[in-house]
Amino acid sequence: MKKFKEYLNEKATFEYGSIYEPKKIKDIKTYENPEVLVHSVARYNLDTVTNMITKKLIELAKEAKMLENDAKKDAKFFRHASYKSLFDKIDGNLKHFVGAMADIESQASTPQWKAKGTKLGSKKYK
Repeated sequence: MKKFKEYLNEKATFEYGSIYEPKKIKDIKTYENPEVLVHSVARYNLDTVTNMITKKLIELAKEAKMLENDAKKDAKFFRHASYKSLFDKIDGNLKHFVGAMADIESQASTPQWKAKGTKLGSKKYK
């Protein structure tokens, strides 16, 4: 298994997501909250994707806490497929959104994207 820092050093492949049509962004409002294409899922605004990730993580934390409480009560609990279903939710759903955010973040850190922000008047890069 890779360590977290090894993932940070990898170059983006845009496997999970990208900024949708970055050349058509003409104002600062859409620059700061662009449309994001989550591959094989849908197209969302950046704020929507961050809210979805937050909600999914909160739901998963609640479900994991319930599983932990149930496991303490019943030793036979580990025979059930509850942990597998939790893993499937993480692997099948959350992985796409978190991967898309990582791809978008790496795309937004390119010099071309920063130059576009400077042209549009973003105070972030001045």
